[in-house]
Amino acid sequence: MQLLLPIFPHDVKLINPCLGVFEKEGIIFYLHNGVPIFSHKSEDLKSFRYITSNLIIQGVCHKIEIQKCFGVSYDSVKRSEKKLREKGERAFFTEENRRGSCYKLLPTTLLRMQAYLDAGKNNSEIARLESVSEGAVRYAIKTGKLKKKELTESGRAAKGSNRTERSERDSACAKGMGIATTKKKNDLLPH
Repeated sequence: MQLLLPIFPHDVKLINPCLGVFEKEGIIFYLHNGVPIFSHKSEDLKSFRYITSNLIIQGVCHKIEIQKCFGVSYDSVKRSEKKLREKGERAFFTEENRRGSCYKLLPTTLLRMQAYLDAGKNNSEIARLESVSEGAVRYAIKTGKLKKKELTESGRAAKGSNRTERSERDSACAKGMGIATTKKKNDLLPH
């Protein structure tokens, strides 16, 4: 969902017959019957949400008037008002700890997933077996919670090799045996 930022008027704009708002030098002023009652910086969205919610709770204006005056969504005004009623002023100005832990990737799950990785299963197979998204498996590998085996000498390219390195390695291995031959001479002899 796209965030709708409030549009602040440079001239006084009435929210309702007794409440107005205007911007001057990057500061938004709220007026009640011509007297300033609140102010905040124009880029301070938290203060905007707190002040408009406060005005609604005090009965100075209605949610629909805030929505029409500032061009924000009715749902965001409603959420802010509910937040102020239930959690108070502090909810607007304390940092939200939104970076939680993944509830599906518990230590026991990570151990099973690591065993699958060690057995050579790919990310999509592990995700299907553990009922998590493939992105969750990739993220666990990226953050170091899971370790993927480095592939070498098993018919697959070594980790970190590129086309040029593989080509050089193939040509060095095939000295005197022809193009695209990677088997060593003693492997070609009958046993």
